[in-house]
Amino acid sequence: MNALILYYSRDGNTKIAAEYLSQKLQCDIASLNEKKPSRSFILAGFRSVTGKRRKLIGDPWGLCKDRDVIILGAPIWAGNGNPVLNSFLDDADFSGKKVYLFTLQADPQLKSAVSVLEILGKRVEDAKGIISGTLAIHGNSPGKTAEKSYITNQLDHWEIS
Repeated sequence: MNALILYYSRDGNTKIAAEYLSQKLQCDIASLNEKKPSRSFILAGFRSVTGKRRKLIGDPWGLCKDRDVIILGAPIWAGNGNPVLNSFLDDADFSGKKVYLFTLQADPQLKSAVSVLEILGKRVEDAKGIISGTLAIHGNSPGKTAEKSYITNQLDHWEIS
């Protein structure tokens, strides 16, 4: 499998999940990085609610070109998709690629995960990708990082091929 895990993480929860999946699947990993990271969680949440986009560093789109499988991970903020992942998806081209999506959020009931994953899935399909799986994971409260074992236990049953 020629896969790439591409993720955004503010507090480290999504990074733990992405690194674990990378080791488990023996595939490459890269982070999405914004040009001017927000220091304020409140401002970051506001950007999420209002659909703002962020300027990204580098060429994460180029990293996806020669891949068969793309695994995208990002936190859910204020019940919405993350502005960094949304910025990446604005210019993504997943023509013929299998795409897996995973999200992490503070809400242990994962209430908004289904709707956010549906919206992200539609965006992937609009970029000509094939949604091959989704997973919602509970992380920790804003500004805190969950124990690695807590996150990895939620990933162990997820089938990616």
